[in-house]
Amino acid sequence: MTKEKKKILSLLIVLMMIVTNLNLIAYASNDTGATDTVKIYFKDLTDSKWVANDNATMCLIDNTHNHVVYNMTKDSEEADLWYAEVPESAYNITFNRYDKDGVTQWNSWSAGGRDNNNVYAADGAEYGHWYYVDDTKTFSAGDIVYLDLRSFDKWKKDSAIFYVEFDNGNTHVLDYEVEENVFAYIVTKNDEGAKKLSFYRGNETDKWNSSIKLTINDYNNDLDLVKVTGWNKKGSLGKYEGSISYYRDSDGDGLSDYREAILGTDKNKRDTDEDGLSDYDELVYVGSDPLVYDSLVSGIADGDVDIDEDGLTNAEEMEYSSNPKKADSDNDGLNDYDEVKVYNTNPKKADSDNDGLVDIEEIDLSTNPNIPDTDENGILDGDEYFVQEVSEERYSEGLNDENIATLNYLKVSAKGSVNRHINVSEYTGEMLGDTRAFVGKVVEISDSDINGGTIEFKIDESYTVNNYVLGGVETNGLLICYNNGEETVPLETVYDSETRTMRAEITSAGIYFIFDVIRFMESSGLTTINDTSVDASSVADSAVTEITLDDADSDEINAQADIVFVIDTTGSMGSPISNVKNNIIGFVDELKEDNITANYALVDYRDITCDGRNYTNVVKNGIFNFYSNPESFKSAISSLKVNGGGDRPETAIDGLEMARRLDFRKNSQKFVILVTDADYKVDNNYGIASMEEMKNLFIDDEINVSVISRTSYQTLYSGLYGETGGIFADIYGNFRLQLSSIAELIKSRTNDGYWIALNGLIPNVIKLDAKPEFGSDVDTDGDTVSDVDELGSANPTKMFKVNAFLHYLGLPEDYSEEYLPMYDYISNPVEKNTDGDGLDDSLDNAPRNSSIHSFLIYETPDTYADLNAVRNSDVRTKSEALEINGHTQNDYKYADKTKTELCDMDWISWMDFAGVRKEDYLYSFKDLVTDFSMGDMEDTALNMVDHFMDGTGTDYSDATLNAEVENHENSVSYDEGVKECINDLLAENGGNMKALKYDASNRDASLMPAKMRTNPKTDHNPSYNDKFSGLGICVDGIYGLKIEVTAFNSEDNSYELHYTLYDIYGLDETDITDKMYGIPFGVLAGFRSWYILQHFDEYAGDVKPFITCMEFDK
Repeated sequence: MTKEKKKILSLLIVLMMIVTNLNLIAYASNDTGATDTVKIYFKDLTDSKWVANDNATMCLIDNTHNHVVYNMTKDSEEADLWYAEVPESAYNITFNRYDKDGVTQWNSWSAGGRDNNNVYAADGAEYGHWYYVDDTKTFSAGDIVYLDLRSFDKWKKDSAIFYVEFDNGNTHVLDYEVEENVFAYIVTKNDEGAKKLSFYRGNETDKWNSSIKLTINDYNNDLDLVKVTGWNKKGSLGKYEGSISYYRDSDGDGLSDYREAILGTDKNKRDTDEDGLSDYDELVYVGSDPLVYDSLVSGIADGDVDIDEDGLTNAEEMEYSSNPKKADSDNDGLNDYDEVKVYNTNPKKADSDNDGLVDIEEIDLSTNPNIPDTDENGILDGDEYFVQEVSEERYSEGLNDENIATLNYLKVSAKGSVNRHINVSEYTGEMLGDTRAFVGKVVEISDSDINGGTIEFKIDESYTVNNYVLGGVETNGLLICYNNGEETVPLETVYDSETRTMRAEITSAGIYFIFDVIRFMESSGLTTINDTSVDASSVADSAVTEITLDDADSDEINAQADIVFVIDTTGSMGSPISNVKNNIIGFVDELKEDNITANYALVDYRDITCDGRNYTNVVKNGIFNFYSNPESFKSAISSLKVNGGGDRPETAIDGLEMARRLDFRKNSQKFVILVTDADYKVDNNYGIASMEEMKNLFIDDEINVSVISRTSYQTLYSGLYGETGGIFADIYGNFRLQLSSIAELIKSRTNDGYWIALNGLIPNVIKLDAKPEFGSDVDTDGDTVSDVDELGSANPTKMFKVNAFLHYLGLPEDYSEEYLPMYDYISNPVEKNTDGDGLDDSLDNAPRNSSIHSFLIYETPDTYADLNAVRNSDVRTKSEALEINGHTQNDYKYADKTKTELCDMDWISWMDFAGVRKEDYLYSFKDLVTDFSMGDMEDTALNMVDHFMDGTGTDYSDATLNAEVENHENSVSYDEGVKECINDLLAENGGNMKALKYDASNRDASLMPAKMRTNPKTDHNPSYNDKFSGLGICVDGIYGLKIEVTAFNSEDNSYELHYTLYDIYGLDETDITDKMYGIPFGVLAGFRSWYILQHFDEYAGDVKPFITCMEFDK
């Protein structure tokens, strides 16, 4: 039989049996089962027992089946009982008494119809009655019988030894005198199957006197005691009114004699099978069979096996009190063998010396794990800072892949063993902003207490390190910077041109990056390049370029535009390209006069069907796609060469799609200008089927496309420029005027709003529909939250001071007064979902934190906050009732009752304390939860017991438990009801999810609670009274729950929900008196043990109930 089937059987037995003081009393049943034959008994109940006189024989006549005669067998133990095996359908029966010759009939009992009975009792001459006995019943392990010598203690003479003898041949010495002259015997597993027993006195070899017999039928009729009234077979049967001690442990192995009897182990031998492990340790800790010497590995004693392969045998694990099933019992990173054999640490305690460092970290740091202050400087080892190099194993996967500035070295002064917990990853959060000003990836250092260190980046050879002269100071314009989540600080940076490494000293965890200050200033319109000595195609460090600062109007942010020229460079384009080269500066200057800071990119294309698939290219600015310096861009255009092309149509779509895929700044105005003298072919490297599809892609990305071409192609390209918001210009007209018309378009599109900067890693420039003003309802991103509310202010709240960065480049502190005004913001007014977590800012409780994405729509009146508020209150240990939110929550109390108070309760008595140890209660408790759980939930149930016993009282959560709750039919039904309520309310409120927001201060006005009360699926909290999987023993009902929306799509009203449920893992008085199928839980020893462990005041501080938290998404 499988373990799971055994558990189900055991639970069914629980439902059919009352367990009082751990003694199981079976209910009788009249169901004999579907057999072909049945045993019929004839019993002499006459006063003088005359039926058996004269050696008479008995016959049974089956009148139902043609009067078939069956000779009856006289029972060897009971002289007044006969039996015969007859067909089960035999109904009308006659019993005849014959002379011993079997011929002469003396008496006859016409018993008639027997119904379902199987015993006919002869009450007198030829009359009697039918009744039923269950002759399949046998004594079971755990049954308790008593020998009573109180009326005839002469049986004790001559130093007599008392025995119990079963009809299956088992004989045992009685060694348990429960009170003077009353002896008890607990039926063992080996005795099972016996139907009768008697007691006798004698010595080691001889039997002197016997008692009357006690049958299983007697026992089942509540007769468990044989009272001796004379020397031999004199006495009567009765009911013992006392009780054994169910916790008596004769061999001191931790298992009570009662439990040993049930298991079949030897109550007088700590290690029944002599395998080196006590019976208790085998059952509770190792999981081996205490009756089998080599139950784990054939031929090897269970005590010599190392089941967790940690180097310690099971017997050694018991010696050191470590967990034989877990190589690292205390989860401190050291296996148990190393703890006890190498380092002499406590394998059950992660921090052996209580200094704040787990043992493995002390080994890493060469401190003593058994001395809290190794260097005796007055500072605990856990509070010391240690200089350590961070291993690349702590870098997130892919951090240094495709990275032009790899993290080359990181050394920190930190608490603890840094390589056990520090995390070094790429930062991709909402403060990132314009990534073009960063060299390489942005790095985030977290999960470590750091007070100093060194960070070093190595710049790839593909990146051109520029050299500038600013204010007479030569600089490469690069700084390592640090951001703490609120402010960016430049660091003293050292660049080694030979190794191409940049290094800086750090003081804490946070966000670190290489900031190209000059590039940022160029793209922000704060600098002017006066010399063009940079070779855009060079990969080596550039020559020196002089730059100066513009006198920018610092109280406003320049508009931002990204402009990509897609130029046909086939042979016919020589003259138009010259026009572009000659007029680009005027084009740039015209934009700048209107405070537009433009970045430029250049794509040249030919005819990939004639010139080759790779003849569409981005003309790079070093490794970058965009140019922030118009002079550099002019040089790039000058480098274009015209050639090839073949037939007239060219592959413009290939060039347009390459342009669309460039790294436009997220918040800039985006423009593409196609320059060609030809029509187009559809052929491309991207699988785009038509110019119509190409146009729609630009529309989706909000990119404005203008076309400069022959006037004969204006109609051909009209869809492309017309529907994207661009214009058409004549490639052979006055080119300066043509570019000027496009510049006017760019100016009108770019300056039709208001530009501001958000406080990010660097200023994040965005465009609003209008200038922020108090009381304004302008909502640029359409998320139903006004821009000014998202910003938190109508005016900038911070300044990005350029000089702070220039100073670290070597310039005087007062070199510049330039600054960019910035907003500290609540959410981004141009992003509906600032943190990209799937929940619009209007619904998000933390719109800038992607790890918190919730919109609360429902919570029960009983909340987690209520429980947490009294977590550390001494009211939990007081005798008076614990009131939380108007409810009595005594299941959250502990150590609040004396032994006397516990014994005054229903179902708990003094017998529950008689010689009982804490370990006995724990064993009984664990026995209970394993009987009521299976599979992975059994592990969870036992883990919860361990957490209950560790005395911390901290919250508990478990992935297995979460999954079990999520998939339970009651959760599924509850979720269905919740969604029905949400869908109805969305329909009633025009799809406005915000209307469903839960207001804890005015619950009655919140829509969801009222709606859920009307739905039969949600008008009550879900419960989980599953008695078999383990969910019922772990949770059962719940204390409270909350429901949050974690994603919402307003287009189709789809959403995702997150459920959080919380329950108290503990018992109150009602948990003892409540019934399951009419049987109070208090009759189960495991429940009583649980309650005593929790509430007994002698265990104060050792055991605490806790809050169980369950979470899942739907």
